[in-house]
Amino acid sequence: MSPPVVDSPPVFGHVEQLRIVSGASDTLIRHLFSVGLSLHETRTMVSDLAQVRLDATIGELDLAIRELRSLVFGLTHGPPGDRDRA
Repeated sequence: MSPPVVDSPPVFGHVEQLRIVSGASDTLIRHLFSVGLSLHETRTMVSDLAQVRLDATIGELDLAIRELRSLVFGLTHGPPGDRDRA
């Protein structure tokens, strides 16, 4: 008696994976940017000490956004040598 046939889940191709990553990262970057804008607005409503802490937090958020953009760009465009071969 042979084992039952099990349908395997679909496997996304590399291009489809990159499209999904790019779309998800765009949504995430927009969300993080919105949080940053909210923190900027909140900054005007708090004490000087709280403003200093918010400035540091906003700086970290900006860094996270830059790193995410850089990561996604590297995934979707590949290393410079790979782009030259395409």
